[in-house]
Amino acid sequence: MRVRSGSRWLLCLALAAVLTGCGFHLRGTGQIAPQYRPLYIHNVQASAELQSLLNDALVRAGGRISDGDNDGNRLTVTVRRQKDRWLNRETEADVRLKQLTATLDFSIDDDAGGPIRTLETITSNRTVELDSNNVLSHARILKDARREQDRALVRALIYRLRK
Repeated sequence: MRVRSGSRWLLCLALAAVLTGCGFHLRGTGQIAPQYRPLYIHNVQASAELQSLLNDALVRAGGRISDGDNDGNRLTVTVRRQKDRWLNRETEADVRLKQLTATLDFSIDDDAGGPIRTLETITSNRTVELDSNNVLSHARILKDARREQDRALVRALIYRLRK
């Protein structure tokens, strides 16, 4: 049975309306809330990789990277990693569990230095399984887990800046 092109068009239009009506949107299309604009990344204390992730995400969401003193709201970010913690003892199993914890503190000040959003903290905990029989893979697994943890912190920050 042949479907007419008009019916296809109508079906696509109806599908788009349903998806839009339920709040669906493509990843990365959300913007920083209007009350924070213009928002400049003023000061970031984090690893170079996390700083790059943060810069890219904020620019995609409508922020700007500061090149000095700008008129606008200033975002300050500090990321801290707590000491990794073993959750089980080495003799208990062939798989060891390690907990990774990181916190992201951020605040937003206006161009006069007054607080728009006071210091807030986002915490991310990850539990990683490390095979005691494959010690050579531990460094790679921990690096990948920290990278994913960094992405989660950045996503959480962007989500909060959309409100």
